[in-house]
Amino acid sequence: MSLRRLFSTVPDSLQSLKPCFLMSPLSVASYLAPGQMRFDVLLFDEASQIMPEDAIGSILRSPQVIVVGDTKQLPPTRFFATLEGDEPQDDELSQDEVLDSIMEEAIVAFGGREKSLLWHYRSRDESLIAFSNYYFYNNKLITFPSACTHTRPMGIEFVRVPDGVYDRSRSRTNRREAARVAELVYEHYRQCPDRSLGVVAFSLAQADAIDAAVEASRQLDPGFDGWCNADSHERFFIKNLENVQGDERDVMFFSVGYGPDESGQIRMTFGPLTYAEGRRRLNVAITRAREHIKLVSSFDPSQLDLSRIHTEGVRLLKEYMEVAKHGVDAIRRAVSTHEGESESPFEEEVFESLREKGLEMRKQVGVSGYRVDLGVLDPSHPGRFLLGIECDGYTYHSFRTARDRDRLRQQVLEALGWRIHRIWSRDWVKNRQVEQDKVLEAVKEAKSRCEARDRTVDYILVEPSPTDVKVNHTDSAQSSSDTAVSGSGIISEPQQDNCPPGVSVYERTPIAVLRPSYEFGLDVKTIADVIQKVVHKEGPIHTVEAARRVAGHWQIERVGHRVLARVEAIARSCCPLVVARGDFLWPADMQEAPVRVPAPDDEVRRIETIPLEEIQQGALIVMKRSFGMAKHDLVRETARLLGHARTGAKVRRRIEAGIEGLVHRGILHQNGDRLGIDEARERH
Repeated sequence: MSLRRLFSTVPDSLQSLKPCFLMSPLSVASYLAPGQMRFDVLLFDEASQIMPEDAIGSILRSPQVIVVGDTKQLPPTRFFATLEGDEPQDDELSQDEVLDSIMEEAIVAFGGREKSLLWHYRSRDESLIAFSNYYFYNNKLITFPSACTHTRPMGIEFVRVPDGVYDRSRSRTNRREAARVAELVYEHYRQCPDRSLGVVAFSLAQADAIDAAVEASRQLDPGFDGWCNADSHERFFIKNLENVQGDERDVMFFSVGYGPDESGQIRMTFGPLTYAEGRRRLNVAITRAREHIKLVSSFDPSQLDLSRIHTEGVRLLKEYMEVAKHGVDAIRRAVSTHEGESESPFEEEVFESLREKGLEMRKQVGVSGYRVDLGVLDPSHPGRFLLGIECDGYTYHSFRTARDRDRLRQQVLEALGWRIHRIWSRDWVKNRQVEQDKVLEAVKEAKSRCEARDRTVDYILVEPSPTDVKVNHTDSAQSSSDTAVSGSGIISEPQQDNCPPGVSVYERTPIAVLRPSYEFGLDVKTIADVIQKVVHKEGPIHTVEAARRVAGHWQIERVGHRVLARVEAIARSCCPLVVARGDFLWPADMQEAPVRVPAPDDEVRRIETIPLEEIQQGALIVMKRSFGMAKHDLVRETARLLGHARTGAKVRRRIEAGIEGLVHRGILHQNGDRLGIDEARERH
């Protein structure tokens, strides 16, 4: 967890007690004069990348130092200090490039005063972290299984580029593999643009080749160009292996780049992985994804000869490629995803009793030290769990605090799509039939929710326009100071006489305080009810705006990453009346976006929080008033209709993207500089 995200979870009342500064060690040395300022507590984040000589000046300013980092991740290097514009040849890198960090020095200096944070929060599919957990962390990480309720790719996927050639002697790139990665990026944009994406190449030259291939695709599709634009770093990036630490995205694509040369030979040199601490570089890369990984390579892992591999980084690359190709069962010593044995006679009795009731069950679901005691499978969707059953057995009592076992653990599982039902041994012994009936009722309710969600899947996949330009969550959240924090909504009939036909006034949802902020997240059902209420009145509404409305009911003024992620997860998994389409939440029964204008005393919605479908409907209303108009006039008039008196660059780009979508679908036709409306296609 980054320090910025950590401090976003601290209550405002605590943040106001002492000033808090987020600065790099070099900034402290550059901007704070000696003796000018001291700190009560000093925290180093990502300390494995900080060199001791850079940190010592900050350490002298504080009596207390907390060093946070992971010695299994990227160490400090002089990799970029040697770059004068071109990447060095593979054999120019040496083991001398790896340096000691303040993390290693602190471990020695503190004499073992370490605290390991073992709960892994990032991966929404256990297969994403299983490899690192086994090979790097000795299976000590506590990971949580997914309920497998997802309707889009999860886990690890191997993509082979059979005709890829590594140009070792000249450009040091694999052009065909770069082109294939660019195709996958475009497919990702078309199929699931709401998921953030990171592309990581194993060399700087290959990263540049991928960037050039993606740039060529951007020239052909304005919507794709907007999705990849410069201010979308939180949505999409292309980086090389050396500077990806600290990033995390929903989906990650890896381009190995290295592979067979023109003669078909594969040299056992793989850039930074070949040399000292290459294994740590690999660990950094493969632990960045939250949901899905595509590993793109021009060779099969069987082509790597272990007898010719003498470095740990390349050997682990081969092992990871095997896992990507064959699944998590390829991990040696068999990290199993199949069911385990019950941990107590009580769990075994519950299992047998419920199976006699006709439920298809699995024991000990998961691949790490923590597993769900019992999982109830959905017979209509193999591999999907309707319900997770927790018993008060060994796993329950193994957690040291009630907060961990009774609250946090369940929150993590619910965010991964589980519906958790608890059976207490005392209640089971007292009245087994009542407890069985409770389980059957919970399974029935879970199945009805899943069926309701499944009915909306086709609508989600078909409706988005291919030129839809999605909005950056982080940018929207960080710009909250520019717009009012309260909500907005739909009304069926215009409330003002001057509203044109087909246009309604945008009303904000009243916020009623339900509970104090520290209780946010304790009751998933209450949050789901509030989300459905907000979306029913205001939908389609941007997820950031929806999170602000929901958080207001708990007196939370600042919506950080954790609150936003919590609301998004509950909206997608626990709200059958809500459909997530990209960055917006829609009422499940809504077929067409309404066009809404701000009330006289209300602030104008930021253009990125207005659905592209609503912008398109607004453009059609404007077009129906005339026989045709120039594109720039349509942009200006559409902006005015939506309340934007000035047409800045951001407003213009978003409205133009909507207009391009209408042209692409044939609803608008273009004749020179003028646009006209195709009434027949529009009605259709």
